[in-house]
Amino acid sequence: MRSAFAGTSLFVPLIVCLAILQEHGYEEGYRISSARGLTRFYGVLAHALSSALIIGAAYSALCFLLFAIAIIRGGHSYAHDMLAAFLPAMIVNTVLVISVALETVTIYRITGSAVLSGAAIIIGFVMSLTLYGAFLQAPIPSLRWIFFLPGPYLGVGCALGYSDMGQLALLGYGVAASCLSVLIYALVSFRAGGVLNGSSD
Repeated sequence: MRSAFAGTSLFVPLIVCLAILQEHGYEEGYRISSARGLTRFYGVLAHALSSALIIGAAYSALCFLLFAIAIIRGGHSYAHDMLAAFLPAMIVNTVLVISVALETVTIYRITGSAVLSGAAIIIGFVMSLTLYGAFLQAPIPSLRWIFFLPGPYLGVGCALGYSDMGQLALLGYGVAASCLSVLIYALVSFRAGGVLNGSSD
């Protein structure tokens, strides 16, 4: 199972790039949706959810593939218990990956810079993941800010280190970060479109 998630941290830059590329196509997609009578509110939600689902589905498929390869290379036979243990871990990690993607597009929507938003997420991820190891050795109150970033959660989830954090805690962060990102993304998009009063473009 660990081998299926081992490369997730290395995939974070790719996930960030995919999220930004999807965001580049947002305005064209919005113009098409608007022409069909879809309000900006629903257009923003549809875009955020579709981006999250595409990245989440791609990541899940990759994890399944790596899991299958690990079983074959290890000479193990498929067992229902193995899949039953793998699926919850994959769901948790997928939600965390989606939260990283949504945080990326939210920062991109705020700054308008692909380089700045990508760098902020990647640097923040690496820094928080690194400092989390130091925090475990010596819990310093000044380092608690790292728990606002996805690094520690995704690191624990990929290492299956549930003795440090339970699956519910990881899932809770992923859901909360995703919802907050979508909310901020929607508010910023509405302001950019001049529709904070609820009218459509």
